[in-house]
Amino acid sequence: MSKAYDRVEWSFLENVLKKVGFSYVWVNKIMDCVCTNRYRVKCNTTLSEVIIPETDLRQRDPVSPYLFLFCIDALSRMLISTQETHIIKGIRVSKNGPRINHLFFADDALLFVRNKQSEMMVFTKILESFEQMSGQRINLDKSMVYFSLNIPSPQREILSRLLKMKVVSNLDAYLSLPIPIGLPGASFGLKRWEVQENKVSDLLNNEKDGWNESRIFEIYSEYLGDGICKIPLFHSSPDDYHIWFHNPLGFYSTKSAYSWLTLKHVGFGPHWIFLRLMWKLQALPKIRIFCWCLGHDILPTYEKIFSIRREVDGTCPRCGIDKETLLHAMKNCPRAPAVLVYDGLNNKVLEGTYSLCIDWIEDVARTLDKKAFSDFITVLWNIWNSRNNKVSVMRRKRPW
Repeated sequence: MSKAYDRVEWSFLENVLKKVGFSYVWVNKIMDCVCTNRYRVKCNTTLSEVIIPETDLRQRDPVSPYLFLFCIDALSRMLISTQETHIIKGIRVSKNGPRINHLFFADDALLFVRNKQSEMMVFTKILESFEQMSGQRINLDKSMVYFSLNIPSPQREILSRLLKMKVVSNLDAYLSLPIPIGLPGASFGLKRWEVQENKVSDLLNNEKDGWNESRIFEIYSEYLGDGICKIPLFHSSPDDYHIWFHNPLGFYSTKSAYSWLTLKHVGFGPHWIFLRLMWKLQALPKIRIFCWCLGHDILPTYEKIFSIRREVDGTCPRCGIDKETLLHAMKNCPRAPAVLVYDGLNNKVLEGTYSLCIDWIEDVARTLDKKAFSDFITVLWNIWNSRNNKVSVMRRKRPW
């Protein structure tokens, strides 16, 4: 769309909202918000008369994207209606999959149509009708048409003249994401059976110290291949090895396997107490979500960031003594026990030795009732927020 927000007709928007079924009172309130735009043009020191527009949705207004979606929904319903009446058929992405003829994202659109002149004409009529109703205009300069490889050149020329759009040989990307239209398998430049590589290591050069760029570009095309070649390779990282998830140290034993299978059979996992209490906390939803992140060890501690980005220091930003694991941030950091003791937590639980934060939290859950455990998780949430505030202050003071 060309200047999509600027061309929205207020009368069209109002009719769409009423057609969708919103209350007239609510529609009037929305339109009062939309129609309060007033403009004046200043030339040197002289102001013009007040200009009252009849189109336009305010840019950066948080409501405008949602109102625009209602307008685009009208075009979507027109396209769906023609497909339901078999005027156009759309395409399938699989043999028994549903047919689609369009995909929308904000003011951009991907339209799918068979290589029949009759369907092309229906599409153009729908677009022209939508333009007249809504005030929108199709940006033909930025629009393009991609034909299947099976369509002969003479027919391509006829259809491209009908659509008044430029013809392209491929659609490289949209919103920085590749669009592999017409390419089978997972590869983007070659057919699947032409790709012999099965592992990531097969894409390295002979010295194994970098990517085989020529082969990567051949398989994945220039756009995606360039992104792959920019992925850094860490040569000093430790070797991969097998670990057993159901043992704190990662070692496999028959006993741990038997325990895990028994608990799985009866419906319990290794941390079933915590998982059972997690969503029953007498706390705000954001604290329950925090509790879920806590139990799954996915909070962005410095030690976890260091495992991904080696240039980041994994030391605790508050005490500067140990690595900031999740257990350290919540229990072992000198700042944390002071808060927990003040909250009345048993010293025995505070002094215990644990390897994982989830083990410590589950021990606490065994000693506290439901209300006290909810308060305990709330205190941990405040400790984490205090830690984040400390990190934020340090970043603002950091010299550039």
